[in-house]
Amino acid sequence: MLRRRRWFIAAVTIGITALATIPIALQTPVYASTSEIQLRSENSVSVFDDGDVVSEATRSRDLSTDVSVLTNRETRSLVVARLGPDGLPFTTVTAQVEGFSEIIRITVTAPSAAGAAEAANAFAEVYVDLRQTATTSALTAQATELRRQAQDLRTRQAEVDDQLSVPDLGVLTVENLRQERALLASQISEYGLRADQLTVDADLLREASKVVSRAPLNLTPIAPKTFRSGVIALGVGFLIGVCLAVFLEVIRDRMTNPGEMEAVDPDVSILASVPHVDIELDDPDHRLPPSAVEAFRYLWTAIRFQSMDDPVQSVLVTSSLSGEGKTTTAVNLALSLADSGSKVVLIDADMRKSAVHRRLGVRNEHGLSSVVAGTSTVADAIRFVRPNLAVMTAGPPTGAATDILGGERFIEMVRGLEAQSDLVIIDAPPVLPVADALLAARAVDRTLVVGRLGLVRRRELRSTLRRLRDSRIPVLGIVENDHATNAGYGGYGDSYHVDSAERVDVDA
Repeated sequence: MLRRRRWFIAAVTIGITALATIPIALQTPVYASTSEIQLRSENSVSVFDDGDVVSEATRSRDLSTDVSVLTNRETRSLVVARLGPDGLPFTTVTAQVEGFSEIIRITVTAPSAAGAAEAANAFAEVYVDLRQTATTSALTAQATELRRQAQDLRTRQAEVDDQLSVPDLGVLTVENLRQERALLASQISEYGLRADQLTVDADLLREASKVVSRAPLNLTPIAPKTFRSGVIALGVGFLIGVCLAVFLEVIRDRMTNPGEMEAVDPDVSILASVPHVDIELDDPDHRLPPSAVEAFRYLWTAIRFQSMDDPVQSVLVTSSLSGEGKTTTAVNLALSLADSGSKVVLIDADMRKSAVHRRLGVRNEHGLSSVVAGTSTVADAIRFVRPNLAVMTAGPPTGAATDILGGERFIEMVRGLEAQSDLVIIDAPPVLPVADALLAARAVDRTLVVGRLGLVRRRELRSTLRRLRDSRIPVLGIVENDHATNAGYGGYGDSYHVDSAERVDVDA
């Protein structure tokens, strides 16, 4: 099947590959560039509070929040503002955490490599600035407030010192002032220490959010991947072509290639392949193409080789259905053998749809039906259209075709004609519509089955051969009709021919 449908499969494969690849190849190239930033958790960078441990769940949640904020509309607007009116355009931005680390990869796609790199770096810088501002501003504000409160306490401490310098204070008053001054000194020290701690934490957080890898200028586009897409399309197209070929084989059972008929039944061989002939045989001035002449001579040679051990004196020509060229094959075979010097008798046994008399331009008043019925003799029904070719037409129409072909008188008549000729050729009705061919085949030595390429179906030809085999009728072989004239022996017929075989003269 693949060999028969190879050009169809190739066409489907090429078509699908072209349809899939050409639009991709015409797409505008897309470039991508990636930058990396590091974002550490706020609670993991303090050098003073060692008691708080940041859990993995908290860290993952914080990073997921950063990824969402990094790709939202507000961040994109800030990036566009940073790039300015002269900035190169970009299309998409994606961010993802790299494994279990605190690294976030920012990938930007753009119509140009420079635009992708600039945008990726801008996203990294903008978000690092946002993160540093958000994490350090609160700490800086707290440190400033603590220092302001410490300054207020120093002012109060100076007032206490001034009061202690006043003479003649009571013992209780002096003691209270001293205790207040000690408390103020302790608070000033604590506020200063906490302010310094917040300042250090702010500096650490500022260093914790940073750009660790700037986006490079990647000149290789990520899309379109024309070659990869072409390879994938080629594979998909081939699979679709094979599937369509199998589908066509299933739903379209007609045989169109010479090798298909031979595969129907391995026990029945193809004897010859006959080219298509457009000319009418009842035209006395027509000439058979040399390829057709050689084809029918080849058929006769094949018949003789097939019957070397058991000589064939009579052949029945039939087909599966009408319209496959059985009558044309029978007539041309008879004409070719007669031109080569053999004595041939052609009998039209297709009494339901007789055509031999019209093909050869002979009268049909007397024929097979009248001979078997006893109203005419064989001599009255025989017409010589060539010196070596005698024709017996079907005769007057009758509704008893089955009785005529199945009777002993028909068999006896065929035996008598075999004794007077080299070969008797019988044009019989098709096998599948009626049983006439099966009955007539009992009177001959061998049967030829004609199959027209492009018309006969596998199941029809298979059913025909099975019926003949079940009826114990020996099948000589199959004749392929409408075979290409530029193949096989037909190709030699255009150059090598015999003039005496070209012209088909008709003696009405």
